[in-house]
Amino acid sequence: RMWDVVNESLASDGTLVENVFYTKLGPGYIEECFRWAHEADPGAFLIYNDNKVEGCGNEEEEAPNQAKSDGFYALLKSLVEKGVPVHGAGMQAHFNAGGVGKRQRCPTPAMVKRQIRRIGDLGLMVNISEMDVRVSKLPAGPGNDCDDSDVEMNVRTVAQTQIYRDILSAALSEPAFHGIWLWGFTDRHTWVNNFYYDDSPLIFDEKYNKKSSYYG
Repeated sequence: RMWDVVNESLASDGTLVENVFYTKLGPGYIEECFRWAHEADPGAFLIYNDNKVEGCGNEEEEAPNQAKSDGFYALLKSLVEKGVPVHGAGMQAHFNAGGVGKRQRCPTPAMVKRQIRRIGDLGLMVNISEMDVRVSKLPAGPGNDCDDSDVEMNVRTVAQTQIYRDILSAALSEPAFHGIWLWGFTDRHTWVNNFYYDDSPLIFDEKYNKKSSYYG
């Protein structure tokens, strides 16, 4: 059994969001939630999960959302050092293939690999927990968005396939990597259309056909 015990408790600067749990229970609520979960189900694998924390930069290049990625690591390190029963970390990986700037662009595979490695060095397993890859901000090119029925693939299809392939390949190269979950499987039913804009972020199209990204 696996449980996401706490989800999205970090602000963009890596500090704790002052949400209702923080307000009512104080800044130690994350630690307490993991202890309560472990008490309720001692055999369960317990995970902390968050978004925009997938990349770790280096001296040459800062990762997108570096401050939040560092806060993610620091939070997990603190929990481990306190003996809190946390076993894994979930990195959501809601990527935007057309994103630019420090907050919107995708981390490189090397950045993802470094983030997994340093969390793994804490003794934790790491999963990609909600992956999808938005593409509608890229030029459409030949065909309709990511419809792979066309012989000539467009830039959206190529970019999406490459991101799925390269990120997963980098993750699989790390011993601490535990698995991948997608946030849905078909473009017919994706949260992106309601939360962001019309898009085709998944690996099956609206007719349930496998896209190129499925094979990526």
